[in-house]
Amino acid sequence: MKRLMFSLLVLLMASFVGVNAQVINNEVQFKGSATNVYMGGKHVRDMNDLTFTVAPTEDGRCCLSGHAAFLAAGITYHDMDFTLKRVVFDVLQPNGAISNASGYAHIYIQLFKKFTVLSKDFNVTSLTGNVTDNNLTFHIEAIIPDYKGGYVISFDFTGNKI
Repeated sequence: MKRLMFSLLVLLMASFVGVNAQVINNEVQFKGSATNVYMGGKHVRDMNDLTFTVAPTEDGRCCLSGHAAFLAAGITYHDMDFTLKRVVFDVLQPNGAISNASGYAHIYIQLFKKFTVLSKDFNVTSLTGNVTDNNLTFHIEAIIPDYKGGYVISFDFTGNKI
């Protein structure tokens, strides 16, 4: 009887882990919005209709890819490129918490969407949040140390599976 109960418990636990592990095994796109957007210490407009993808890596981790563009102060355009899937992280089971994130992305800063002020890779210093089968939420921070004495970028993303 104890063996049967233990087997049922293991089966039940495996089914919960299997539900969350689906994100790890398949590429999933999430469409949503970015809020609390700060570029260089200044709050800029929130953005809707952003898409980020979570995909598995060969070493059992996940990678984040996507593209985010923000208009600040009416003339300054920030374009962050995460499309090369260089930000990697672990997903803790069974709650889907993002941990051990590392990597980098690329930023373009332009005036009037015409004159490039900066085009540079930057290190992602913090990525926290959760990823499940249907939702992705994260807070990302990065610092470009050699631009304007340490240019800080941060925003929150909340999205649903497409």
